[in-house]
Amino acid sequence: MITHKGQQAGTIANVDDTRVISSTTFHIFDCTYFRVINERIILDDGTVHEHYKKADTFRLYYSDKSNIFFVPGATGTVKAFLKDLSTQYPDRFDFKNYHFEFNKIRTAHALIKGVWFKVNDDLVDSKAFFGDEVDRDAEANDALDSEKGTYLISQMDVAGTERTIGFSQKSAIVVYNTIRATEETPLPYLQTVFDVFNSVKTL
Repeated sequence: MITHKGQQAGTIANVDDTRVISSTTFHIFDCTYFRVINERIILDDGTVHEHYKKADTFRLYYSDKSNIFFVPGATGTVKAFLKDLSTQYPDRFDFKNYHFEFNKIRTAHALIKGVWFKVNDDLVDSKAFFGDEVDRDAEANDALDSEKGTYLISQMDVAGTERTIGFSQKSAIVVYNTIRATEETPLPYLQTVFDVFNSVKTL
């Protein structure tokens, strides 16, 4: 059980199962994270509740050989879950966000379609630019050169297929394409994310 401020926040359980992705074995964990929704509801019996819990379920895939894990799901939910997990079990679960080298990605994969970056401005704290080869814009280029980029969208080749991939400095990889599962690839999004990660980490 995972707690947050003394309240049950979630669960994690080893399902004693594995998946092999690109010759790497991943152990599977079932995860649940509870979010408190501050909204009044009335049940069928007439009782009124000012808030309720909503459970989000997802799986964590961990490779002890590669010392890496992936958690498909909403970034905010997964981030909160991992924070509570590492806070409660610091000796058993410790992780660091992966820093993507945006400049190396855009050098290797020429077509950049979106850039988010921080700015020092009294009115706004970030900007987002969109369009093919948007990194050629002077302001976007300067932001990437100075390591102020927070999110990057790249059109790139992944295992022989062109994909549109988002990279977040919150340690998230987003696949924008629809990919169908097959007998050979039952977890196509996990496969794609792992292929992307292996591609960019060696740049």
